[in-house]
Amino acid sequence: MPVAVVTGASRGIGLELVRHLLMRGFVVHAGCRRPGQAGELTELIAASGRGSVLALDVADPASIRAAAATLAGNAAAVHLLINNAGIGRPAGVDPAAAEGPLAALHGDAMTEVLRVNSIGPALVTQALAPMLHRATPDAQVLNVTSDLGSVTRPVTAGSYAYAMSKAALNMLTRKLAVELRPHVTVIAMHPGSVRTRLGGPSADLAPADAARGMLDVLDRITTTDAGHALTHTGQHLPW
Repeated sequence: MPVAVVTGASRGIGLELVRHLLMRGFVVHAGCRRPGQAGELTELIAASGRGSVLALDVADPASIRAAAATLAGNAAAVHLLINNAGIGRPAGVDPAAAEGPLAALHGDAMTEVLRVNSIGPALVTQALAPMLHRATPDAQVLNVTSDLGSVTRPVTAGSYAYAMSKAALNMLTRKLAVELRPHVTVIAMHPGSVRTRLGGPSADLAPADAARGMLDVLDRITTTDAGHALTHTGQHLPW
């Protein structure tokens, strides 16, 4: 059976990605910061009998290394890595410190967003690269991006750190696509406007619909899509 790793899997899009991957026959290793508080995720994995819940904080290099070591003991190869974990702003700080306006921005808050959304995916992919290279047939890496990270689309004020972090993630996607080809296909994908803690209650899509659409697109991609950003409907997203 194919093996998938999903970060940020305890709720929202991540949880639904795990659910739909299990439905598609994957063994799923689901990463989250606090497994003891991820009741729904734990029940989902246990009911399937396929996979595990991993303690994985993508902002902590030691946590990434420990999770990779655990995975190496449980899986010979990883066929799909979904770098889904992300934040809009750090918990417990003034939202304006990461989101703006300019006068309110604070370097520590902005750095934390970049650490989770941009650097974390780089280090997770680095740690799992040997297992990705062992996948047969070839492996895929999906970096969950946002249209707010596009520098060619119309830009509005606000969401400074989040938009910057997703633009950096887009460049990471392009760099990884070059280094890991031809055996690992790396793409970025915008899930749409989704009703999550980050997307808000008035967003267009339910998490289940976004997850289903994203995996349907993954089914159709080829090596020619490597290094590109797509939407959950398969359209190319301008950088």
